[in-house]
Amino acid sequence: MTTEEKHVAIWLRYCEEPPEGVEQKRVYLWLYWQCKNTPEEAWLVILKIVKHELTPRQSNSVGQGIKPLFYEHTDEFEQRIAELAASNSQFARALLSVDRYVKAQSEEWFAEQWISSENEENRVAKKREVDKENLYHSSGYLVFKLFCWREPEKAWRIILEILKYEMTEYQMLMLGVGKLEDLLAHHAPDFIERVEQLAASDAKFAKILGAVWRRDMTEDVWRRIEKARSWLWP
Repeated sequence: MTTEEKHVAIWLRYCEEPPEGVEQKRVYLWLYWQCKNTPEEAWLVILKIVKHELTPRQSNSVGQGIKPLFYEHTDEFEQRIAELAASNSQFARALLSVDRYVKAQSEEWFAEQWISSENEENRVAKKREVDKENLYHSSGYLVFKLFCWREPEKAWRIILEILKYEMTEYQMLMLGVGKLEDLLAHHAPDFIERVEQLAASDAKFAKILGAVWRRDMTEDVWRRIEKARSWLWP
């Protein structure tokens, strides 16, 4: 094992279990400063790191550490990042912690990520509070939520993409009480007509709509949602 490989192995171990008295964020700063100051050398390190099977904590540390390649060395690394993400699932997973990468993804990408994360297996993990970093509680999750607040049209398009999938009862419930409710809580007047039209033509959406809570919606808008939905979840 070379000295560089030993450093990578130590870093990965510290990502999972930082030495006593060392904050988690200080661990990924080692990679961050390498990417910032010596990006070509850092890239070689990254190639070695992603040969390993990364835990969620390690993956998140990689994503946090490589941010300078996006923000300060875009021209040199944009193509290499895209190619590595397409060929290496460990690296692609780490990129979920990078806001700029996530925001640039398509509506289809967000829908696929949401469907794969909101499932019964993760439901059990969430209930037990186990491994939360592996449950799409990353930039992907937060950016989708941010779209519901600040870019509602994109959020609506993502929801339409999600509806194309075969969905379990659990997924329908989570979409209703989650992103659809977030969107309508902030932008219901702008979407109520589309919601009514879609509910009238799509039985699955009409059922999902039944999971939405009123929150800050006006009485008029809320009455229209109540009328459009076909199901009231217990």
